[in-house]
Amino acid sequence: MELLPLTITDHCLWDDTLAQFESAALFHESVWLDFIEQTQKGKKYLFRLVEQGRAIGYFPAFILKKWPFAILASPANGWNTSFMGPVMEDPKRRTAPFIKTLDTFCQSQRIDHVEIASPILDASLMLEAGFSCKRGKTMLVDIDDPKIMFSRLKSEARTAIRKAKNHGLIVKESNDHAFVDRYYKQLTGVFARQKLAPTYPKERVASLFRLLKAKNQLLTLEVLYRGISIASGVFPYGEKTVYFFGGAGIDAYRNLRPHDLLHYTLMTKALELGIRHYDMEGTSAFKEKFGGYPIERLHFYKSYTTAAQTARGLYERYFKIKQKIQGSLIHR
Repeated sequence: MELLPLTITDHCLWDDTLAQFESAALFHESVWLDFIEQTQKGKKYLFRLVEQGRAIGYFPAFILKKWPFAILASPANGWNTSFMGPVMEDPKRRTAPFIKTLDTFCQSQRIDHVEIASPILDASLMLEAGFSCKRGKTMLVDIDDPKIMFSRLKSEARTAIRKAKNHGLIVKESNDHAFVDRYYKQLTGVFARQKLAPTYPKERVASLFRLLKAKNQLLTLEVLYRGISIASGVFPYGEKTVYFFGGAGIDAYRNLRPHDLLHYTLMTKALELGIRHYDMEGTSAFKEKFGGYPIERLHFYKSYTTAAQTARGLYERYFKIKQKIQGSLIHR
């Protein structure tokens, strides 16, 4: 297998090329790659995977500098991007040659560390090749007939939705850019209860809004009570799946159950768009109420030097400390 760099300026050409692969998702699309490039300090690279002169897949990635280290990420932690990695024919069988090709490329480019979150690579082969793996789960909800979806909800969620409607709560889609300010103000309030700062800046939400709204690939919903926005959610989507980017709300109105109504309304809107799945981006007691089922998420990482391996652990601890310090400064 060969990893050949591509120069594609036509976004439609890239997206149409990837659409032939079953594993292609929103996070591989040009609009999402632009979002990452605008909000992270990395340079985008597109690769064609070639076997015996024939293209058998494609691989988007970013190369960035962290301190003295060069990192190849597809994606990195903290990018609000659940997975990426390659799209290719028969991925389980081709995991081993992909790893070999990737290692060769990283060594030739003096890459110190690589991170790949991919649902299609063979985990056992990745581990054998020296990758570590952070395992997680997310709740995936099937989008189908509204009556069937409602019946799959746990009784607690159905009761909460009825309560929200009885109190006059309504959900509307907000397409004005002022939504970003309202959402982020609510998000800051959510983190304030733990004396923390949000894990991403408002500018990241603004970039997401600007880029994905232009492509009609973003639902931004608000729950209104007597004309006041009391909860909000951000939901980017591709052809097959809608994702939960983030949600927030005003704590004083939590007993009206706006969040249950928000997520169920999102599911009905996804049905109208022809979307088949709702990825709730993680698991929790709240998310388990919506009739979904857990699927595994795998984030692989590998350091080519001992120094890079040590630095990764230090950076994770640094981020958590930084979040607490920022939170204490904001909310003191």
